[in-house]
Amino acid sequence: MNKRLHLFLLPLCVFILSFTASMIAWNSIHTQQQKFLEDRVQAEATLIQSEIVNLLHTRITSIQHMASRWESYGRTSKDLWEKEARLYMELPGYQAIEWVDKTYRVQWVIPLKGNKKALGLDLRFEPKRAAALKKAQEQKEIMYSGIVDLVQGKKGMLVFFPLYVEGEFDGFMLAVFDIPALLDAVLTEDIIQGYQLWIDEGGDEFYSLHADDEPHKKWELTSSIKFHDLEWTLRTSPASSWVEPQELLSRITFISGVFLSTLLAFVAYFVRVSYLRSQTVIENEKLMAAIIENTVDGLITIDHKGTIQTINRACITIFGYKHHEIIGKSVKFLMPEPYQNEYDEYFKNHKIGRKKKIFGISREVEGKRKDGTIFPLELSVSKISIKNKKIYSGIVRDITERKNAEDELLRSNTELERFAYVASHDLQEPLRMVTNFTGLLEKRYGDHLDSTAKEYLDFAYNGARRMQDLVNDLLDYARIGQESENYKDVEVEKLMQVVRENLKESIQENGASLTYQNLPTVHTNPVRLMRVLQNLVGNSLKYKSTDKKTVIQVSSRKDNNMWHFIVKDNGIGMKPEYCQKIFEPFKRLHAKHEYTGTGMGLSICRKIVEGFGGKIWAESTPGEGSMFHLTIPANDTNQIQKEYA
Repeated sequence: MNKRLHLFLLPLCVFILSFTASMIAWNSIHTQQQKFLEDRVQAEATLIQSEIVNLLHTRITSIQHMASRWESYGRTSKDLWEKEARLYMELPGYQAIEWVDKTYRVQWVIPLKGNKKALGLDLRFEPKRAAALKKAQEQKEIMYSGIVDLVQGKKGMLVFFPLYVEGEFDGFMLAVFDIPALLDAVLTEDIIQGYQLWIDEGGDEFYSLHADDEPHKKWELTSSIKFHDLEWTLRTSPASSWVEPQELLSRITFISGVFLSTLLAFVAYFVRVSYLRSQTVIENEKLMAAIIENTVDGLITIDHKGTIQTINRACITIFGYKHHEIIGKSVKFLMPEPYQNEYDEYFKNHKIGRKKKIFGISREVEGKRKDGTIFPLELSVSKISIKNKKIYSGIVRDITERKNAEDELLRSNTELERFAYVASHDLQEPLRMVTNFTGLLEKRYGDHLDSTAKEYLDFAYNGARRMQDLVNDLLDYARIGQESENYKDVEVEKLMQVVRENLKESIQENGASLTYQNLPTVHTNPVRLMRVLQNLVGNSLKYKSTDKKTVIQVSSRKDNNMWHFIVKDNGIGMKPEYCQKIFEPFKRLHAKHEYTGTGMGLSICRKIVEGFGGKIWAESTPGEGSMFHLTIPANDTNQIQKEYA
């Protein structure tokens, strides 16, 4: 705990001090930036409000002068009114200038193009317009409709100027504003550059500018635009593309402060840790040496010349030498003759470097103790390079007791197989007598027996026949392993031709299809392999599906150093949980009257394949068929060969 405290205390203090200084600088810059941005946004909002109000005032004043002349000189001629109205229409933002009579209907309109729908229109059709008309007439003041949907299909605003000539109501002078066009005229790029804005009335947005850019919500400012009885809400926000460069200095200061503080802390940490790390390495080396020295398996290392560099206590115990009697000597003196001479040639040609298969795997070898005793060893070798120097390490284990146990087990299995063979052979004679005499009884006295007695005789005869088949299979099972190996190169395709010929009658009766191609040549016992393949194909024919044609495919592939054969069919299949049980002796999945057999066929197949040094297993789906897999070592790997270090 004290070491950890001393290790992290200095880096922590350095980090806290430098980070605090950095945060003070960052806070100062950040505060100034915030104040600057707030002032800029407020100034922009004020400018926009002022520009909009000034433009509205200018436009309203112009039409107000036109209305005043009407009231002063009386109703003018339509031609003169249109001429004056056209002058104002040249200004941006107007949709139309109209005269509305006492009945609230539009009588004159400029320009006529695009505004024909307005002629004759009773402006009381919509609540906002009706309210503004009524209020303007009653109060004799200019009134505003607020934002409405124009009959021209745009967002606009109507301004009503009540006309009184010599005290008599003479209708309204009406200015119809195209609000988007009016605001576009005042909010030029010079005014709103770098900002976005939204204007609404009563929550209904009717104008926005640059809304396609990402707004910066943090700096959004809401204010009001007031003009007479109008009140609009203005939301002003700088775009992120404008704000981010403004905040860049603050961010750079913050990131630089964190980076510099972290960097200084790491420098302090590494300065402090360098000494402690060197101490830890020394302690770890001592610990590793102690572990290696006291492990139950022997550990020995040699250089590229085969000279022993290190050896642990277990290795000394295994070979019986003292430490100084082994170090510096060639590893070959731990091998029995005649393999020492072979080892010299082996190392001379650098076979260890070329034959990668000896590294990382366990092998059974033989060693020689100090007293000359030859004993079995399990050896695994690995190769490492340290500064371009090759070191070979070997882990050795004395397996004398295990080999003795294996020999005892092999002897017991041999005796058991011999007993099964003798017992099965001795059962043949009494079984033949039972079948012969039951047949003789039925032949001579069949006419004197009733149906029940005949049925009993059939039971006895069939039972004896099944027992004979079972004994024969048991004899075959016991013979496997006692026969001569007789290994040779076998063309599996030719074996399959023999299998096809042997099962020709059954294949034709079932209308089955048996296909195979590109099967390899393997080094094995041809009779045994043919028996396995014939049994598997025969099972596919026996357990066929009744509602489709039987298709049997035999294929192969190379898996590393094994040939992998697959016998696939489309028969009745079986549940996956039975795929291992079917290889057990006498294991049947069906009743005797459904399918014939003794339940020994697949057990015999497994014993044969395992005798080859391979494996056999099954995969199946009920109703879809089965696949039987078997592997056989490639090349001449069936012959057991001993390897020596």
